[in-house]
Amino acid sequence: MMHTALHDNWICGPGGFFPFAHAGLFHLLLWAGALYLLYLLIRTLVAGPRAAASARNEKIDPLDILNRRYANGEIDRQEYRQRKEDLGL
Repeated sequence: MMHTALHDNWICGPGGFFPFAHAGLFHLLLWAGALYLLYLLIRTLVAGPRAAASARNEKIDPLDILNRRYANGEIDRQEYRQRKEDLGL
């Protein structure tokens, strides 16, 4: 019983961390905000960068990918030109 009284006073009592936390609306907003932040964190970790790009409605340009692969040395000049021609560029 004593522990509960100390805990309540520290959280909600006068001079506590949330002195106006006795209002039910505050608790609701606090939990809603915390759950929303948790949702955003999990969505970001699970989705990855490709899903984030599609969520922003950004198109992934095949020429950008091809240029990046050529610049990184993953493909040679002949393959670069052939793939560029295949893309109709």
